[in-house]
Amino acid sequence: MSTWAKDYVAIDEAAVQITDELEVQDEALYLSSYGNECTFSTVLSDGRRVELLPGGEGE
Repeated sequence: MSTWAKDYVAIDEAAVQITDELEVQDEALYLSSYGNECTFSTVLSDGRRVELLPGGEGE
């Protein structure tokens, strides 16, 4: 198995694990864990942060 294939499996497993954890969290726990970190923005490959919608950095 190639290195990429092994990495892909590990990433896939991590994505499933976090999704499973998010599904069982109540809203208060989610907000205390991620409330200030979740925004409608992303970081581009050149390091710039851009909003996915107007005002997305603050939402």
